[in-house]
Amino acid sequence: MFMKTFEEKFTAWIDDQLSDAERTQFEAELPDRAAAHAEKEQAHKLGAFLKEQLKSRAMANEEFFHHQLRGRIAARDAGRIGNAIVA
Repeated sequence: MFMKTFEEKFTAWIDDQLSDAERTQFEAELPDRAAAHAEKEQAHKLGAFLKEQLKSRAMANEEFFHHQLRGRIAARDAGRIGNAIVA
């Protein structure tokens, strides 16, 4: 059976991904429950702030095309550099 580390349980707890039984057991094992709840609240506030501030912007067709083209050129050039090193 796979046992989660404390960090995995803590992350799942912050993300509200534990079952009621797991949450109850995890919270009972916390050395400083008040500090953990404060950290959870701060993580939720930070997540909401980032979602609000980091909304993706829509690219116009021209921008999207240039982005794709630059990516292909970079990949091609990286392949040449890799081949030159091997050769």
